[in-house]
Amino acid sequence: MNFDFKNYIKYYLSEVIFITLTISSLLLIRKNKWLFVLIVFFVFLFIRPFFPRKVKNNINSFHALLMITFFGFIYLAFIYILGFYFGYYKSATLFSFWTVKNYILPFSLIIIFSEMIRESLIVCKNKLSKILLFLLMFLIDIYIYFGSYDLSKLSEFADAFGYVISVSFFNNLFFHYYCKNFDCRGVIAYKLITTLYQFIIPVIPDLFTFLQVFIKLTYVYIMYYFMNDTFSKSKKISYNRKQNVIPTIFVFAFSAIICMLISCKFKYGLMVVASESMHGTFEKGDAVIFVAYTDQTLNKGDIILFEYEDIILIHRIVNISRVGLEYRYTTKGDDNSFNDKGYSTKDNIVGKYILHIKYIGYPTLWIRDIFGL
Repeated sequence: MNFDFKNYIKYYLSEVIFITLTISSLLLIRKNKWLFVLIVFFVFLFIRPFFPRKVKNNINSFHALLMITFFGFIYLAFIYILGFYFGYYKSATLFSFWTVKNYILPFSLIIIFSEMIRESLIVCKNKLSKILLFLLMFLIDIYIYFGSYDLSKLSEFADAFGYVISVSFFNNLFFHYYCKNFDCRGVIAYKLITTLYQFIIPVIPDLFTFLQVFIKLTYVYIMYYFMNDTFSKSKKISYNRKQNVIPTIFVFAFSAIICMLISCKFKYGLMVVASESMHGTFEKGDAVIFVAYTDQTLNKGDIILFEYEDIILIHRIVNISRVGLEYRYTTKGDDNSFNDKGYSTKDNIVGKYILHIKYIGYPTLWIRDIFGL
């Protein structure tokens, strides 16, 4: 298909109008899903005659559809297997006619029509048009998923940013690749499988946000790698391609380690220093790496993390006493004039300090300041 200036203008106008409508929906009618369904549907009807579907290899498209659908079910099976370790929680929206009317059906239609729009507009080779289309699909994801978050709270904002924004960004890179090479059916199938299960299955794996983000980002790379390898014209693996395996493995391993540390769900954890009480040993904004406390021996002078009035403090043990079978640890910040009130026991000790990394925790503190926490 040959594109001239008039064709580009059609693409720009279609995308800008739809982006404007999507942003307006986010600001004004976020809870009225059926109105947004109508918006997406009428935009689809408007642009479809001007941007006909690109003819693709039907055999490859069918095989790609089977593969990405299989990936969708494997993803569900994987996170539910992880649930045996991390636990499950009861879905807040149990399957019912109300759930079908308010979530399953409108979200399904939004996904279907928006992906048809992506397929219609993806054929344009102009960079600006691709950027606008990417922004449009990104905003639609935000519309679908942001409704369940209270963005006025730091924890909810962090979850939304990590799970919606970052995941949506990389997922849409893959969905662009898929629609460009095949058709929208595979993306629709994958998004329906990985989005609607939470409204159908009564229990959801209780995975912490960082783990979900890591799994999503890793999984989309795996899908791209296998699909690109399966359907590429040349099956020959070059030397340079083999070389890329090592840095890829390193990146994923490093990301997994960071995910595990930040989650504090495993043997080792990471905590940001939020005060100057340990000035001279480490500073506000530093990140402390600790080993989880499992009743190991603690000595005078050790630095421990412990819960105190619903917050976690990082202070040094200055005295140890024993009452019966219970050890009591008196603590103090190195830069404080007085000992901490009370004492710590094994019941409220979180971990033992190992080392710290300077300055990397400042972004977390800035976000906390923005939310007034």
